[in-house]
Amino acid sequence: YQPLGSPIQQEFMTGYGITIAVTNIIVEDDDFIRQAVDFFTNGRHAPSWILSSVIHGYDGSESRIDFHDCVPSGKWDLHNFTTGDMIRRTLNLHCNQPPFFQKTLSVPE
Repeated sequence: YQPLGSPIQQEFMTGYGITIAVTNIIVEDDDFIRQAVDFFTNGRHAPSWILSSVIHGYDGSESRIDFHDCVPSGKWDLHNFTTGDMIRRTLNLHCNQPPFFQKTLSVPE
């Protein structure tokens, strides 16, 4: 958007989206991927997950964020590996609810 007579281009937020990219190191397939593949192959109802993220600070504090109503989105890298590699799987999710902070990292006093 550029108002008449203004040399600066402006943007206005009309909405936002929250996406998560998760990379798994595969030891064994779990229920998470089975639900998604069932959706992809059989067209059953789309799975929806609640994910929790935790970051631990050096001082023992932690940050926790919950992401609700996360659904499959974009590209899913189900099998991509070369000889000698660890098997990794990249999953993209879109969260249909705003993130919820349970706890933030504290600053030592």
